[in-house]
Amino acid sequence: MKNMPDKVNRVASVIGNWGLKLVAFFLMLILGAYGILLLTGDDPPKNAGEIVSISQMASTKSLTEDKRNLIKDFEAYLEEVRVMAKAHGGVLKEDEAQMVLEVFDHLTSSWELTEEEKNDPWLRYVLGMCREGVSLAGKDMRELALLDYEFAAQKGVPQGKIAYENLKKQIEDKESTNESSQEISQGIKRISIEAIDKELEICMNQNQDTQGTISCINEAIEKWDLEVMRVYDLLIDTSPEDVKKALKDAQESWEIYREKQYSILGEVYFDIYNSLDGGTMWLIAQAESEMKIPRQRAINLDYFVNEIQLGMPSFPEFYPEKETEDHQTANLGVKNNYFAIGKALNKKEKAVAAYEAYCIFRDKEVFFMAVLYGKTKDEGFILHNCMVLNKDHIKMLEGIMSDMEQGEIIIPD
Repeated sequence: MKNMPDKVNRVASVIGNWGLKLVAFFLMLILGAYGILLLTGDDPPKNAGEIVSISQMASTKSLTEDKRNLIKDFEAYLEEVRVMAKAHGGVLKEDEAQMVLEVFDHLTSSWELTEEEKNDPWLRYVLGMCREGVSLAGKDMRELALLDYEFAAQKGVPQGKIAYENLKKQIEDKESTNESSQEISQGIKRISIEAIDKELEICMNQNQDTQGTISCINEAIEKWDLEVMRVYDLLIDTSPEDVKKALKDAQESWEIYREKQYSILGEVYFDIYNSLDGGTMWLIAQAESEMKIPRQRAINLDYFVNEIQLGMPSFPEFYPEKETEDHQTANLGVKNNYFAIGKALNKKEKAVAAYEAYCIFRDKEVFFMAVLYGKTKDEGFILHNCMVLNKDHIKMLEGIMSDMEQGEIIIPD
C-alpha cells in the first residue's frame, strides 16, 4: 500500500491508533460521503435541498475541525479518482480497484451494525452510497444499496427517495442494456488513442518541413473526424430512445461549436503570423489546435460507449447539491477568456459566436449525460458537470492566449 495517495496517509495519521491505512481510507470514504450531507444543526432535513447533521449518525456525536478538513481533502481526492478512472475507460485500474475492495471487505467484516444503527435512516443512506460507489471497483453491490435507499426513503429521507428511484431505474434497465453491451463487446473496435497519435508522430518525423508537418496533422484530423462519426453512430445504434435523442442534440450543437471555434482559431493564428512577419511555426500551431477539437470529442464519446458496455451506467461522484462559488468562477472564466480574445483581435463578433456556440454545446452535452445516468432532475449533477467542462475549456483557451502573448498580441486585462 506504499503507493496510497498522500491524502490517505494524512487521514491515517490524524485518526491515530487505528493502525491500518485501509481502515483509514474507508473511514475517509464514509466521511466524504457524509460530508455532502453536513450541517452544524441537529434537526433532520425537511426537504431534498437541505443537508443532514453529522450528529444524526448513531455512533458519531461530533465532528472535529481536523475531520472537517479531511472531508475537504477527500472531496478533492475524489475528483482526482474521477479523472484517473476516466483516463482508463471509466473504471479503476486493477491495483486501484483491489485496494478499494480490500478496504470495503476489511471494514464490513469487522464492523457489525447495532440494531439502533440499522434503524438510523441517514446512516443507511450513507451506507447505500458507499455500496453503490464500490461498484466502480467491479463488485456490484447495487441491490444491497437499493435496500438501504428504500429503507431511508420509507423513513422520510428525501435524498434516499431520489437515490432509490434512480438506482431502481438503472437495475430495471440492466437486462436490456446488457444485451446491447454484449453486442458491443463482440463487435466494437475501441479507439486506440496511442495508435493515431503514434502515426502522426511517425509522419511528422518523416516530413519535418512546414508543409509536410501540416499535411500530417490534417491527415490526423481526418482520422479523428472519422472516429467521431464511427463512435457516435455506435452510440446511436445501441442507446435507448431518450438517450439517443439527447445525444443527437448534443452532437449537432458540437458540430456548430467546432465550426465557430475553427473560425476564431483562424483569426488568432492569422494575426500572430502577420504580427511576426512570418513564422511558419504558427501555421503548425493552428493545425494542432484545430486537431484537438475532434480528438477530444472522439475520446469523450468513446468513454460513453464504455459506460454502456459496462452494462449499467452510473456516476459515483460526490458533488454539491447547489451552485457554489467554483461553479460561478468557471462560468465567468470561459466568458472572460473568449471576450479577451475577441477584444485583442478586434474580432468581438466571432469571439462571441464561438462562446455562445460552446455554451449551447456544453448545456446539451450535460443534458445528454443526465439522461444517460438518470439524473435529469438532479440540479447538483448538472451544475457539477457544467463546471467540469468549463474548467477543461478554460485550460484550452488559456493555451490559445499563451500563443497570442508569444506572438506579441496584447491580451487586455
